[in-house]
Amino acid sequence: MKTLKKSNIFRFVTVLLALSLTLFAVPNVQAAKTNLRINILAVDKNNKILVEAVNFPANQLWNVRIGTYYGFSRDNVTVGQIDAPNGGNFQFVVQLPEVVKDVDLVSVRLDSQTDYYVYNAFHNVSRGKVPEVGSGQIIIPVTGTTPSGNSTCVMNSVTLTSTIIMPANNDFTTIWEVKNNGSNNLEESNVDLKFINGISMHRDGSLFDLASTVQPGQTIRVSVNMRSPSQAGIYTANWALVNGSTILCNLPVTIIVP
Repeated sequence: MKTLKKSNIFRFVTVLLALSLTLFAVPNVQAAKTNLRINILAVDKNNKILVEAVNFPANQLWNVRIGTYYGFSRDNVTVGQIDAPNGGNFQFVVQLPEVVKDVDLVSVRLDSQTDYYVYNAFHNVSRGKVPEVGSGQIIIPVTGTTPSGNSTCVMNSVTLTSTIIMPANNDFTTIWEVKNNGSNNLEESNVDLKFINGISMHRDGSLFDLASTVQPGQTIRVSVNMRSPSQAGIYTANWALVNGSTILCNLPVTIIVP
């Protein structure tokens, strides 16, 4: 009788474990419907990876998390965000956090703000060529789909004058490169750089005029002086180019205070 009870308990625990593993092994319904996926195209061991996004839905802001394959639920780190207003297929670079240094099998997962998610895993062994990324550039789109007619602008890259992992109360500047994907000018007289939500890290204000008019197809660099929070944590500030109350494109930035 005791042996039977132990056997039943063992089977019960095994079933629970299998169900918990499916949370990280099976895409949700939305992911299955859109057939979205990510492919790891190249790896620079302990440094960065080149990721290909396929069949992504439009108008999504994605949190990017990296962790060990076997301990992802415990040790994953949010390393940044990527804004993909056009969706479709595109590539981007992710810098790897310290938590996966010299770890053989690494997981990467993207979660959107509307319940889409997608993930993959890779061996932390150098292969292929990852594009060069400047210091502090967390995520940078490398290629993208043809912009839709409704897309006004898109973030090409985000650069920090410090590294993503920085001390508390550290002054730094966030610089976004933005491309005008629309058919009309982004006029300096009516387009602003504005803090939308998230963690308030700016030092000099939350609303700035556009420095110059940006014609269709042209790019502009906009920046904000910031200071890291005094407590340890992962912090994201969401800025945007706006025309009045209309958001033209989102400009996120994420930092880590250890």
